[in-house]
Amino acid sequence: MSGLNIIYIVDTVYPYYDGGHERRFFELAKRLAMRGCKVTIFTSIPRNTCHNGINFINVCYRKSFFTDYGYRSISGEVEFSIKLFEKIIKYEKLIKSSDIIEVNQSSLFHIFPVKILRRTVDGELRLAMTVHECLIEYFNDYWRSRLSSLKLYGVLGLVSKSLYLNALKCADFYIVPSKPVFKSLIQHGVAKEKIQYIPNGIDIKLYSKYRSKQTSKNKLTISFLGRLVPEKRVEWIIVALKNILRRNPTLTGRLEVNIIGSGPLTPTLNNLVYRYGLNGIVKLRGYVSDNEKLNLLAESDIFCLPSRREGFSLALLEAMFFGAAPIVTIDSKRIGINGVLELISHLRNGYVTHSFNEFRNGLYRLIIDDDLRSMLQRNAMKTAEHYDWDNITLKAENIYRKISNNLKPPDTNYS
Repeated sequence: MSGLNIIYIVDTVYPYYDGGHERRFFELAKRLAMRGCKVTIFTSIPRNTCHNGINFINVCYRKSFFTDYGYRSISGEVEFSIKLFEKIIKYEKLIKSSDIIEVNQSSLFHIFPVKILRRTVDGELRLAMTVHECLIEYFNDYWRSRLSSLKLYGVLGLVSKSLYLNALKCADFYIVPSKPVFKSLIQHGVAKEKIQYIPNGIDIKLYSKYRSKQTSKNKLTISFLGRLVPEKRVEWIIVALKNILRRNPTLTGRLEVNIIGSGPLTPTLNNLVYRYGLNGIVKLRGYVSDNEKLNLLAESDIFCLPSRREGFSLALLEAMFFGAAPIVTIDSKRIGINGVLELISHLRNGYVTHSFNEFRNGLYRLIIDDDLRSMLQRNAMKTAEHYDWDNITLKAENIYRKISNNLKPPDTNYS
């Protein structure tokens, strides 16, 4: 059986940028290439290159696609989409020879080159779109938090929703990493047979080496891993800890907190730590190497993810594999941004909260209730072990092959 010719279009990808979708595309591409597929990624890199069996094509290059305040850079997204026009024309032959193109959802502005792409291939190619979060009902809140002083968030919310819905119509199929997003797309009128479920994963063999290094320790370790941006609400962890220690001062010498990651909120969070006198407990580790990241996660007892919204969180999956009891926050009214529910079931393998007060109280309970924490840790580990990149890659290749052959892909049975 010949290998597929696969094209990914994604503005940022590992190892040039780091994050959830960046790692997802890289891990899939690397393994598909090892299985004999020809994989090309149109992305933001300094120049065309090839490594790990993947062909990387330069669309444009920016050091960051985020503003100084941690939001996605609109100018960066527009620049990438405009440059993508040029690359589609330049590499028309490559595009037409491909079996499938998968376009990442991260930028709404990708709709314009995607529409051109549809005309270029003249219906000969199957086009899939990766939908990490179903954002249809979220845009007003997003623009309210970003541009509240301008009072334009209502109009911008409607415009963004229109762009988003039009972008969805461009694809033949939709690839979703989580079941909540699968269900949300169906609720918004996308046909079930057009949605395919390919979750995120971890390298079980590699991570098992770090899990075997875990040692006993005297302190309870609480961790967070991610970008330090407003939507992650990392300040909740610091404020909750201040309240918990005020409530139970005897915990002061028993706790340590690792905040792993970098971003524009680093100075603000540092100031908060010092203002509350927590500098002996809370450590902002910054951006760390993969080796240090895995060592820190392997020492974690509790993992906090109080984000305003999440797709399928790789950081959460990694922490669960190492046996950290997870505590997360969700928006119960918007299933499409609650990707953490792919992994977490309340009081079975994690702790689900809906507000700051619930998060603070839940964190306190996990700290003082050893039996509950141990039970959640065991079940979290069992859950994470089902998400191995090698198995997921086989599933992805099977779905891609069925789509490229114009056959009905396998039913995912998530309705």
